[in-house]
Amino acid sequence: MARCSWARSSLPSGGATAVVLAIACAFGPSVAEATVATRLTRRALVHEANLVVHARVESRAVVPERGPRGEIYTRSTLRVLRTLEGQAPETVVVQQLGGTLGGLTMHVEGNARLEPGDEVVAFLDHDPARGVAYVVGLAQGVYRVVRGRSQRATVERDLSGISFYEPTAGAPTIDHGPRETAEPLDALLREVARLVREERSATSSATVAR
Repeated sequence: MARCSWARSSLPSGGATAVVLAIACAFGPSVAEATVATRLTRRALVHEANLVVHARVESRAVVPERGPRGEIYTRSTLRVLRTLEGQAPETVVVQQLGGTLGGLTMHVEGNARLEPGDEVVAFLDHDPARGVAYVVGLAQGVYRVVRGRSQRATVERDLSGISFYEPTAGAPTIDHGPRETAEPLDALLREVARLVREERSATSSATVAR
């Protein structure tokens, strides 16, 4: 089976974000790649997302047709439990690059994992006209909810496939970053709600100032 490893890098360039997509294909063993991305704070995630939901992943399926350049896409259906920002329908379809189609596998290092049955908090760029949404910041944009028998629900992210671009006074560096620790779900939801209120307030103030 042929396997392609896709690495998407988001690097600042003159105030804008330059996106570089590299593809490595091989027949046989998988190709190890790393995604270099700009680190997004939680405030930045809220700013970039037009839809933030607490949801459960219902299903996942590969799109049966490839993209114009041969891309393979996977779509996951999320059942919305709570909307934190934006206007969400009962279900949201999230499209991601990657999947297996016709014997070819395309894999994106650092992509958010959306497994059927998972409960997640997702920061999304929703396109109602196309009927799909996209995860903001790759794996940075999805928190998986973990519910233990005796403990309250916590959230965590798997950022193992991402290296972070860190501009410095000298030469830019790549920071692989520490492993994140779990935090309470209710604390995340409260902070996101606060950041959404602040974002809306800032937007309203800017509109009035004009």
